[in-house]
Amino acid sequence: MVGCFDTEVFAIIKEQNFIQFLRVYKHDFLNHLQVIQGYLQLKKPEQALRYVKEAITEVEEHGSIMRLKLPTVTFWLMLKELELKEQGINTNFTSNTDFSASREQEETILTFLQSIIEKIERKMGRLPYDKRKLGLSFTGQDILKLILTLPKESGINWGNTFKEVTYPKSLKLTVNGSEQEDNHVYQLEIRLVK
Repeated sequence: MVGCFDTEVFAIIKEQNFIQFLRVYKHDFLNHLQVIQGYLQLKKPEQALRYVKEAITEVEEHGSIMRLKLPTVTFWLMLKELELKEQGINTNFTSNTDFSASREQEETILTFLQSIIEKIERKMGRLPYDKRKLGLSFTGQDILKLILTLPKESGINWGNTFKEVTYPKSLKLTVNGSEQEDNHVYQLEIRLVK
């Protein structure tokens, strides 16, 4: 262990990515404080309190991805979220599961996620900015379930995305899709074969 990160993490990230990650989070934190300060200077404590509650909710949602207990995957997802944000892709990455039992296959999970998210990212680039949204939610215990929420848009077949990805042999994937009003929702069940 190096500090609180595995050495695997340092093999994945570059120093400049880590510094950028810290810079963006510092910037967001300072923005929150400046908005609160502005409301208080304008003698609007109710709006300041409302904003504090919204900021807390936002931080909790973004921090939920740490529940995966897969440090390399978590850190890569946090970096990817920043990168997607810079491209105008609105993201919501969450997790309500502890998947540390699959720690020995973390590299397989990471390889899969990198492949699938990068395919989605390329297709998102063809969408108007107001349609660039990616929801990613992890659930499950024995089987890692990944729920992807993608915008409905003519000309993009998200279902083909899962066929275009090369999966590691130690991973079995089942995909189920459904439609909501403005979105396609795909539930991916990931079984790790030992």
